[in-house]
Amino acid sequence: MVALAFILTSCPDCQRTVRVLIQNQNEFGPRGFQVLASAIEEKARTDVPGFVRQFNPPFPVGYNQLRQALDFMQHPPMVGPIMPLLAFIDREGVIRAQYEGQEPFLAADQVEKNLRAKILELLNGGAPKKPLQKTKTKKAS
Repeated sequence: MVALAFILTSCPDCQRTVRVLIQNQNEFGPRGFQVLASAIEEKARTDVPGFVRQFNPPFPVGYNQLRQALDFMQHPPMVGPIMPLLAFIDREGVIRAQYEGQEPFLAADQVEKNLRAKILELLNGGAPKKPLQKTKTKKAS
């Protein structure tokens, strides 16, 4: 299971989320959890190395163009994102949950508890999948 975090390197909310994700990676990495972070500010190429030195995350931190990140998150193009943007992707490559900075899930006093609970939920199988129903087929006469 992957947590993909789109961040701004100088954003306090993004930095707080990355700190929590560092703890989560250290705790849940052995169980198959992997964080990937991508800075999306205009100067990300030059800002990421300093961010990595400052926070020393145990996961890859790269950079993308803003438009690519917003397209991936299916964020409305006419509305600016409130950072960070976070997506949880299961082992089959399905986005199981996604959040944006203004949502209560990422509130400063809730982010640690909420991230841990979501990671545990998804690592333990998440919501039960509906069984496939067999359909009867008619034989051609």
